[in-house]
Amino acid sequence: MKKNTFILFFFLFALLPNTIKTQNYFPFPSDSATWYVLKVRGEMIPPYISYYTYKYGVIGDTNINGITYHKIYGLKDSDSLYRSYQGAYRVVPDSSLVYFFYMEDSDECLLYDYTLVPNDTIMIRGFQYVCVDTGSVVLNNNISHKIQYMYVPGIDCMQKWVNGIGSLGIPFWEPYWGCSMSIDDVFFMTCFSYKNEMIYEWDSNPYFTGCVGNLFIGIEENLAERLQVVPNPVQDASKLKGFPNNQQKISYQVLDYSGRTILQQSNVHYSDIEIKKNKFKPGIYFLKINFENLKKSEVVKFLILN
Repeated sequence: MKKNTFILFFFLFALLPNTIKTQNYFPFPSDSATWYVLKVRGEMIPPYISYYTYKYGVIGDTNINGITYHKIYGLKDSDSLYRSYQGAYRVVPDSSLVYFFYMEDSDECLLYDYTLVPNDTIMIRGFQYVCVDTGSVVLNNNISHKIQYMYVPGIDCMQKWVNGIGSLGIPFWEPYWGCSMSIDDVFFMTCFSYKNEMIYEWDSNPYFTGCVGNLFIGIEENLAERLQVVPNPVQDASKLKGFPNNQQKISYQVLDYSGRTILQQSNVHYSDIEIKKNKFKPGIYFLKINFENLKKSEVVKFLILN
């Protein structure tokens, strides 16, 4: 009896690590995956900002130098009638390494290494990447995904790599380029789905709700036209003008054009909102006004110059 019990215990113990790994493991997809990416671009003329949502998907395989790669396309819309080939990638059997073959290159490059731990370094297309920290996040599939925070000293930027998904800036291209943020553009992944299941959605998206959108939802068109920061660009200090109800109290946030909250306050009168130039670095900002009674928001853009 003891012998049988020992054998049973040993059998269960041997299975346990594999069971845990299955419950907490999401392989990098080789098919049926879709990424939605928001591009935010600063403009030189009003309205000083523009938004575009890009969709990428895996469609079929290709053979390059005797190796099978999965093809990445830019998709125009949900019917996928428009396809723009971007490149192809391959994944090692345990999904720890992902290689990318850009459409204009003659050889592949390492794109992701999910085995890295803090202080590990790798080289990608001549740039050094340093793993500064790791963590985990439980996504919609109830699986814990590893997050790697990768710093690129040569460009001075930080990337977030999520195991099984890719960079949370713009997958495939952020590690290939070195950064998803430049002087003009910033990229954010808004959604990732696999086999029609939504695995990741950017819940703190300050621009819109869902995977695809255009700016914030306004209260009404004429109100959007009246609300403005005056003067704009901001001089020493600017105020919000054109408010239709002088007695209504509101909450507001000031966001930079990458979506980060710089300042926020609740239950204030609109006339108390003041934008002081010396509190901000030069750049494009948004004043997001929240009307809780209407359950809507309005956004006013303003500019800080040197």
